[in-house]
Amino acid sequence: MKLTLAGRRSPVRTAARAVAARYAPVRSYDENAAFLTLGATLLASLVLVLGAIVLRG
Repeated sequence: MKLTLAGRRSPVRTAARAVAARYAPVRSYDENAAFLTLGATLLASLVLVLGAIVLRG
């Protein structure tokens, strides 16, 4: 159920939308950087483990 006020907008909601729109690209960039860092760390650990197995024979 959605309640609408004819012709009126909440200033709090408008301000919240403006803040969310301003910081949305920064947030998505941080998430992408976190996933990239996690993937690189997992790949590096996998390479180190496989290298240790190969060297140990």
